[in-house]
Amino acid sequence: MLIQSILFFILGVAIISWLLVLISPLIWRKILHFAYQSVSAKIPLSLIEIQANYNFLCAQHAVELARHEQKYDSLQKKYAQLKIQLSKKKEQLYCSYFPAQYKPFPPTKTKKVENKNNVLAIDTFIREIKAMHEKIVRYEQRLKNIQIDELDTDAKNQLLNELCEDTKELAAALVSHIALKEGKASPINKLTKSSKNNSDLASYIRKKIANTKIE
Repeated sequence: MLIQSILFFILGVAIISWLLVLISPLIWRKILHFAYQSVSAKIPLSLIEIQANYNFLCAQHAVELARHEQKYDSLQKKYAQLKIQLSKKKEQLYCSYFPAQYKPFPPTKTKKVENKNNVLAIDTFIREIKAMHEKIVRYEQRLKNIQIDELDTDAKNQLLNELCEDTKELAAALVSHIALKEGKASPINKLTKSSKNNSDLASYIRKKIANTKIE
């Protein structure tokens, strides 16, 4: 009985192997057929298909290029508009701080000279403010050295004296500009003329006003 079962098992294996040998060529041909179709769908097989793919890529590139050029032109126009708006805002800001310079003047020689003097005074004031800002930045660094005790007592006193003098310069520049803007009727002129001390803030303001008028 055991031998009979073994013989039936060997017979079944032999039949299955024989069937696989008969069917395997058909399966192999089907696999090659599907692989050929897959590769053919991806790779053009004729010059016409290659030319068609090339024309499609050229058209796609032209469309993308036109879209980017349109976007670039739009950004250029937007930049020009923003630049114009910025110029207008700067002019409005300048007018709000210095309204006297934007009042309509009659076309007379005297008014033109006054307008030119006002512009020069404003330019001088701006230069002084920039110079004082640079000094303040340097003094901030030196004040840090004072806080961490890197300087001796003499150096600290010298730095504090220089800072006091430059503070007077900055205050004098601001007040003198206000006095020039208000004109001869400004009360600042009376206060500075009444001072007899040559080292106080009033004397600094008086010198700034005189130097600006000379320039």
